[in-house]
Amino acid sequence: MTNLHRNFAETAALCDECLMVKAKTDLNEGLCYECHVEKYPPPPPEPETPNSPEITAPKPEPIVPPRPSIDPDTRELIQLLRQQVEQQAQIITLLQTQVQTFESQAQTIANL
Repeated sequence: MTNLHRNFAETAALCDECLMVKAKTDLNEGLCYECHVEKYPPPPPEPETPNSPEITAPKPEPIVPPRPSIDPDTRELIQLLRQQVEQQAQIITLLQTQVQTFESQAQTIANL
């Protein structure tokens, strides 16, 4: 668990809306692409002018599976769990520092 947290703490996060694990670079304002598009839909395309000689086929819209709604109590619980994970990461870092200190002290004592 410690290794997973250490390896992914800076690179992965949960989408605030659907709670799926995503790379932090894939999140926009805490939302994955699908949730961001759903919450902030892109503006409609500009109408084509009659002078436009190009005819383009419409792009198919991606199929987004429906997500279950999350009640406020669950959101609060998720936030508390995220805070616990961050606190545990800080504790792990402190413990790793102490281990390094103890190892260096043990090596110094061994050399005496």
